[in-house]
Amino acid sequence: GGAARLCSEVFFYICNGDMRGFLGLVVFGAAYAQDPLCSPNGIPGAPSQITGVSVNFNDSIITCNRLGGFAPAPDEPGFTPDCTVDELRYTNIGTDFGFSTGPSDNVVVDLVITNLTNYIPNNALRNGRTSEQTGEFGQVNMADDQLTRFAYRFVETGTNTPVTFSTPFDFFFYDIDVGEQGRLAEVITIAGALRVTDIEDACRDQNQPSPCLSGTVIIQNIGGNSFTCIGTERGYGADNADTPQQILQPVADMSEFDKVAARKYVNVSFPAGLQGFEVDYSLTASA
Repeated sequence: GGAARLCSEVFFYICNGDMRGFLGLVVFGAAYAQDPLCSPNGIPGAPSQITGVSVNFNDSIITCNRLGGFAPAPDEPGFTPDCTVDELRYTNIGTDFGFSTGPSDNVVVDLVITNLTNYIPNNALRNGRTSEQTGEFGQVNMADDQLTRFAYRFVETGTNTPVTFSTPFDFFFYDIDVGEQGRLAEVITIAGALRVTDIEDACRDQNQPSPCLSGTVIIQNIGGNSFTCIGTERGYGADNADTPQQILQPVADMSEFDKVAARKYVNVSFPAGLQGFEVDYSLTASA
């Protein structure tokens, strides 16, 4: 985000509930979690004993990359030739194990993103994942001077059948910043959240030694369960983290580069019982 160009990206990552920012909080004791950052709430033991939602963004596959009808060219990374639907679909984002003791009720989940209002990307090639489709963050690209509402839906894999998550989950938005002289300012508004926190809250929760780290995203509760997150720190593009691990670690273990990236994320905590959520992405003009 943030550099003086005619576009910006919103990076995101998804985890089990109650993550609150640091790696030490994410492992809940289930022995069969796939993702060391995001482990299922469950009982250590046989896989059939795992309960709740387990997510592993890195194992997902982008099977449809046509958000808003915009797609990469056939010779470009991220092109999905078998997709004719206007959506961005991450197949096998995770599994909801529910509360049963057997595998029959396990539901494999896809994450589907669609635009609910007018959407214009600057470069559809940059939708999907960071680092030319090889990175560890999800990514949505926008042209400047735009406001778009997106739906993030959880569905049974390969279908549009909604999945109601049995446990809470956290969704992280990264790189919320501004460009040169306040241009290309990024604002995210989320509905249906329990709370929105940042690195400063994570420091406090984990009793990190002072001085810890202060976030630079202004978080405002705008009524009910809706929150607006406003970027204030100058971004340069080259200051983006490559992996979630860089940000979701104790501040004492971060490099100075990691700290810059960590100041610009928010952790959105959602309750159990949701089938998805809506988010507004806003990017001001570049000039």
